[in-house]
Amino acid sequence: MQDIIPPQKKPAKKSLKIILIILAVLLIVLIAVTVTYFLTKERFQSAESSPKNNSNLTSKDVSTSNKSDEFVYITSKSGLNLREDATTVSDIIYTLPYRAKVKLAKKSADNKWYKGTFEDATGWFSIDYAQKEEIEDPTADWQGFESPNSGYSLKFPSDWRKKTLASDGYDFEIIPKDVGGVEISIAFKEQTLGKEKETLVDANHTIAAKSAIFVDGAKGERIVLQKTKDSKIVYTTDVLLLERDGKLIRIEGPADGEDFGDVFDILVWTIKFKVLQ
Repeated sequence: MQDIIPPQKKPAKKSLKIILIILAVLLIVLIAVTVTYFLTKERFQSAESSPKNNSNLTSKDVSTSNKSDEFVYITSKSGLNLREDATTVSDIIYTLPYRAKVKLAKKSADNKWYKGTFEDATGWFSIDYAQKEEIEDPTADWQGFESPNSGYSLKFPSDWRKKTLASDGYDFEIIPKDVGGVEISIAFKEQTLGKEKETLVDANHTIAAKSAIFVDGAKGERIVLQKTKDSKIVYTTDVLLLERDGKLIRIEGPADGEDFGDVFDILVWTIKFKVLQ
């Protein structure tokens, strides 16, 4: 009796489809692994051959806008105009006092002007009258005076004396102890600056020059006054007029003579104001 061999069954279509899907997935995984390997290898090679991160560079190699603040000190004893723009015809914003410490912002393109801030005022001023080194205070040993009724105070040299005046429209004058004929006269008045200015000019006195000035927040004028006789100049004086809160201070002193001129110039910047109760 012969054995009867049954016919072989063909694989089901469904099983074949599953096998093909598995093969496709394996192929995709293999491709992904291969691509990842080569990309990672290239990245490491690039990192080894490139410069180190900027965080490891020194300060000389990295430019930064966070520079430390720069300051200059004003060298002009008569003060220096702070202007709106870098030109001598621009409006005056404030007067920088002698020895003022000014925070710098930038320099003009022609290297002739600084832009800086002093207290709450920002503007342009001449480079020629500023230096990086701090200036010693020449008034450190000066004596002080305060007018209780006017709210003004000031300082003057310790080797000068104060003399009270009963006339000439001044309250007192300060005089060098060992030098005669030289004085700086000071008056406190209930007067406007405009009215006081009118009293300066008469047949024998003319205004040779004038300029706006700011002292401790008060606006005023500094005037060069000349006395003439027979069309000749007899003498020249500096006059400072400052007005604040209806109070006026007038200071008059010699405009010629280097030593005494410096005293007048520096004395101006010692003037302070206080609010009267």
